[in-house]
Amino acid sequence: MNNPFLPEKAPPSDFAIEQGLLGILLQRNHFYDEISWFQSEWLSVKHHQDIYNSILAGLLSGETVNTTVIASRHKDDAWYKENPEYLNELVKVYGFRPIDHLKGFANSIKRLYLKRVILEKSAEWQELAQSPDDQNVDSLLDTIETDVTGLRLRENDAVQFDLPTSINDFLHDLDLKIRGEFQSYRTGFEGLDNKLVGFVPGRLYILAGRTGMGKTAFALNLANAVSKQGRVLFFSHEMSRQDLVGRMASMSAGIDMQALQDGKGIPANSFNAIREAMKDMQIDIVDVGRMSIERIAQLCRAHKRKHKTSMVVVDHIGLVQASKNAQRLGKVHQVEEITNILKATAKELNVVVLGLAQLNRESTKQDQKRPMLSDLRDSGAIEQDADVVMMIHREDYYLKNNKPVQGVKMSDKAYASMISNWAYLKEIYKDVAEIIIAKNRHGNGGTVLTKFIGHHQTFTEQGDFSAIEDLS
Repeated sequence: MNNPFLPEKAPPSDFAIEQGLLGILLQRNHFYDEISWFQSEWLSVKHHQDIYNSILAGLLSGETVNTTVIASRHKDDAWYKENPEYLNELVKVYGFRPIDHLKGFANSIKRLYLKRVILEKSAEWQELAQSPDDQNVDSLLDTIETDVTGLRLRENDAVQFDLPTSINDFLHDLDLKIRGEFQSYRTGFEGLDNKLVGFVPGRLYILAGRTGMGKTAFALNLANAVSKQGRVLFFSHEMSRQDLVGRMASMSAGIDMQALQDGKGIPANSFNAIREAMKDMQIDIVDVGRMSIERIAQLCRAHKRKHKTSMVVVDHIGLVQASKNAQRLGKVHQVEEITNILKATAKELNVVVLGLAQLNRESTKQDQKRPMLSDLRDSGAIEQDADVVMMIHREDYYLKNNKPVQGVKMSDKAYASMISNWAYLKEIYKDVAEIIIAKNRHGNGGTVLTKFIGHHQTFTEQGDFSAIEDLS
């Protein structure tokens, strides 16, 4: 068909496939369900948008829509007066195409729309870049990153599946679980694997704890376990790449952490031992401080394309920068934006995302030190977006610094009993790290008991925890 309506200098578009989509829908109304996600704004010319909106309005009201119905609604429009046979020509040329053509047309039209938006945005970026103010570079980069993130969300917003498809996918996953073939990554801790079914791609995991509990060390233990099954991308906003590698060397080669820090007492042949122990680690480290969440998402996509990423670790969420707009709205909105994008990244790339989070300092003033979900800083968004929230707690950290003090009216006998109980608890909790599963969207909570071997930066489930288990 001729193209009498196309502007002389048209942005990316394909007039013919837009005609094809409309022609098929006019002839085969029941095909609409297959592209119910389609939006009229994606069409490149106004009269095509008007025709599509009229078709949609009729279908949603239960009408049978055909060329006569649409013609009656647009008989006074300029495009109809110029070519009254236009609708009939659409049906004649395209009306009997198969459903696969309709799906292909819809997807192509959307991609071309996104290209037009990119051109519009790039023009805005050029204008900002040509500003004489040389202090606006960071603002420009923030704008570009936000715009690109928005475009990617638009790119994925049309992914829909009907209930039968979803049921089949669920049953497929269930069959894989029954046969022990469900895709998940072993955490390195049997207790966690039993409760979480391992780390499942597409899910957001949060590891929270107070300062000094060993969040980074435990995250490295988890990353090391996953790196034996796939590639890990580790964002470190507090520690340098060398510091992280030092911890990994201590953990994998069994060399005292203090010796690696001060260089004293290093065993002979340690260099070869470290290289041998770490040669199969698939962990890539990004140690740029205060990185924006949009930049993190972009690097995750690039890493996924190049290395088929299995897991992403962000240490920690509190040091990630939100967009300028979220910053203006306050801390709660910043955390909400960050966790939303982390969750979207996990789903989009089908990777495990582990985000580390701090607990409120105020919670340390409570008599009960064991953390709860309410202790999370700005916890609402984190609780909402996370599939799993784990909290690391070391009771001996508090016991050893809180020896009971004899009260003025306390008898010596009562105080001796208190000291005895404190010493007993200090002994049974020595080096014990509790991994508390405070939220598990896909299963039960609970606690996994581990031992933290600080001088080697490792956690292990090996040990006698019977005395602690008896307390509960």
